[in-house]
Amino acid sequence: NIQDTIRVTRLPIANFNFSQVHCEKNGTLFTDASSADLDKLVTWNWDFGNGVRYSLHNNNPFNQIFPNWGLDTVKLSVVSSLGCISDTSIKLIHINPLPIVGFILPNVCLDGGMAVFRDTSSYKGSPTIFTYNWNFIAASSPVTPLPSYTNTQLASPNPSVLYNKEGAYIVKLKVTTSDGCIDSLSKSFTINGSYPNAVFKVLKDTALCSNQDVVIQDSSWVYPGKVGLMRVIWGDG
Repeated sequence: NIQDTIRVTRLPIANFNFSQVHCEKNGTLFTDASSADLDKLVTWNWDFGNGVRYSLHNNNPFNQIFPNWGLDTVKLSVVSSLGCISDTSIKLIHINPLPIVGFILPNVCLDGGMAVFRDTSSYKGSPTIFTYNWNFIAASSPVTPLPSYTNTQLASPNPSVLYNKEGAYIVKLKVTTSDGCIDSLSKSFTINGSYPNAVFKVLKDTALCSNQDVVIQDSSWVYPGKVGLMRVIWGDG
């Protein structure tokens, strides 16, 4: 009789995990959790459901960026050194949208009191809770003396800040959703000097007719800063 010994191994098992925070346009961390029986794994075939596929020869963790938010189907199959192919592990992942950060800048003169910033941030997905983080001295060379505010104002959607010197400032707002997705926006604005100067000239002031428009040329100014609002009183009620 002729006898021989054969080795029969079970199919490898494909499995993987991904990070709890997964946001559009940001890396989501994928970690392999596959296993083999009597041999070792040599190939990992990934399919991210959006046209992106990888055939890798190591199981190192990696970040994958999803360009759009929504529901994606991620698949993984593995191949062992004996050529055995696993069943495909399939998992759904919901990629969350980033917040759309926005805020309204105040028009403030140096002696005009508190500068109030108004949040206008929005969200494309289901209802969420925003967490705010303001930076009122975001410029590379902040104006000194620095503005005055409390820690509470840094986390407020509509903070009030007292500026102590006129000049050009940069304000940055970072917004985090309840899903952990983060985006930010920076804007430049000016704290104007205390005393604007109203200057204007009536054009063709010696040839005005009752049935024609009166045209004025504005030359108002404030230093430092810029004129934020002009109101013309015509004197006819």
